[in-house]
Amino acid sequence: MKKVLSAILALIMLVSLSAVSAFAVVTDASVEAADSSDLQIWDDIGYITGVTPKTSQEDFLAQLVPSNCELTLDCSSTYVGTGTVVNLVSDDSTVIKSYTIVLYGDLDCNGEVDSYDKISFLGNNKNTNYEYILDKVDGYLKSDLPAEVWAAADSNHDGIINKLDRQTLDSYTDGKAEIDQTAKPGFDAEVHIYRNDLEAMLKKFEAIDLSIYSTAGVKYAIWKYNQVIETYNNPDATQTDINNAAGYIEWQIDSVKKVRKEQKPLQGVLAKYINITDEIGDNSYFVWDKNNGILTLCPGPSGEIDVPKSTVWDVGGRPVPWEHSAHVTTIVITAPINFSDNFIHDLPNLRSIVITDPDVYMTESECKTFLRRCCNLDDYYGITVYGCSDKNKSLADARGFEYKSLDEYSVSTENGSDILIDSADKTITGVSAGKSAADFLVYDVGVGGNCYVELDSDVVGTGAKLLVKSVIDGSTIDEYDIVLYGDVDGDGLYDATDAYKVNLIINGWLTREQVGEAAWAAADCNHDGVIDSLDAELLERAGLLLSQIDQSKPQSEIVTSDEYIEYQSLIDQSPEPQESEPDITPEPEPTVFEQIISFIKQAIEFVINFFKGLIK
Repeated sequence: MKKVLSAILALIMLVSLSAVSAFAVVTDASVEAADSSDLQIWDDIGYITGVTPKTSQEDFLAQLVPSNCELTLDCSSTYVGTGTVVNLVSDDSTVIKSYTIVLYGDLDCNGEVDSYDKISFLGNNKNTNYEYILDKVDGYLKSDLPAEVWAAADSNHDGIINKLDRQTLDSYTDGKAEIDQTAKPGFDAEVHIYRNDLEAMLKKFEAIDLSIYSTAGVKYAIWKYNQVIETYNNPDATQTDINNAAGYIEWQIDSVKKVRKEQKPLQGVLAKYINITDEIGDNSYFVWDKNNGILTLCPGPSGEIDVPKSTVWDVGGRPVPWEHSAHVTTIVITAPINFSDNFIHDLPNLRSIVITDPDVYMTESECKTFLRRCCNLDDYYGITVYGCSDKNKSLADARGFEYKSLDEYSVSTENGSDILIDSADKTITGVSAGKSAADFLVYDVGVGGNCYVELDSDVVGTGAKLLVKSVIDGSTIDEYDIVLYGDVDGDGLYDATDAYKVNLIINGWLTREQVGEAAWAAADCNHDGVIDSLDAELLERAGLLLSQIDQSKPQSEIVTSDEYIEYQSLIDQSPEPQESEPDITPEPEPTVFEQIISFIKQAIEFVINFFKGLIK
């Protein structure tokens, strides 16, 4: 019995020793990189880096030195790459341990770093790329991607996945730089949208002096600029959104600079420039009024507009290369058109079509040809047709445009402007002090119909008139008086010189007839219905603030200074003009001597401020 028991114990010990021996072999299984290899094996996290793109499975395995195991690969591509799994296998085919490869820049897991890792990968949602990561396709989250792909996306190893990683790939694929493939993978990188290029473009646009360029073109550029700003400030904007926005603003910078203003005011296009027909022979022609964005189609001797043969002339009678399509806001059609070819297209700023000939009509197919790729049909001002017959209306009906009579027009406030236009009283208020005429026409006033607008003054101040003019002959068809409260002398500012005039009104030395209705309304700058010493005191305070502003600084610094902000807010410009009278029951009547002293004092202040103005 003892012999049997001893034999059993011996057998158990033998089996135990074999198991321990086998366990030791299994647990001792490992792999190292060959001395000549750049491979990095990260045992603590189970990853391998340092793989060269386009490394075959055979060449990759040749760079590894296994111990107490064999190596197998889980790899569906010709080359090993991101996501390839290296298995350490025992003699009985048991997987002892695994490592996952990270090949930086290889986001589609095929072992190559190329353009397919940057652009959209069509038809295979299992693959991914930078477009997918940076644009958050289909509500993409970090958890949607394998950890190794996320790590591979940070190709410059800065802990951020953004446009710079794509640029790293650009440099690599162009042969200009290498990617460090040996870095330890990081799995906490954050996706950042790269906005630096867009910021640079916005600053470049903001530095342009828009006052010297076509009003019509600037209006469109400003609209696009505001759209881009919205994209820039949108926290959910994708990298493609940001890239497209940078492209839009770059195009606007180039486009707006193509059309400079004419220095002399224009007086319509047909009445003044019809004589250019003598220079163009038998062809019909276009006349281009670049200040106001009006393109007029004029017939040749046949009485018809033959578009393919037409030449574009500016309002001075000079032929011009046609590069101004983005600046066209109004097309004027003066005769029947020969639709023998596609024309008048790519007009992103088109708002009005004015037809002066009752025989002009268009079929639906002709109309679509006529306005091919006018992108404002979708995302800018709606187009309105102004005509004088049922035939003209066919153009509007063919495209679903609004149709109005040729005699109709409108003057409105641009989006974002604070000005108030009173169509009944023909007044404009809400203008800020110191505004230039160019900025006023671009940012504040919008027009529609058979008209464009001009200012009769270089200064946007009390008494200046906004003239509404016909696009056909340049005649003035309406006008609006500007009232800038506090600006009694019409220089576009309110200061001590205006206080001097208000005192003259209070003392009866200037009458309503002498100063005019606009200046009379502006004198009541506190809007209490009475022109009195309170108005004068308010203006004296404004003058003091204005004198404290350093006029030698750039305009961008001036408008953000505390003095300027307080100056602008001192007088409310929003109320409509009201009936005001001088205070006829002020404090006790001053003596003649006091009146003389007061007058002399005000005269001295006026002279001092006058010379201060000359020095500035």
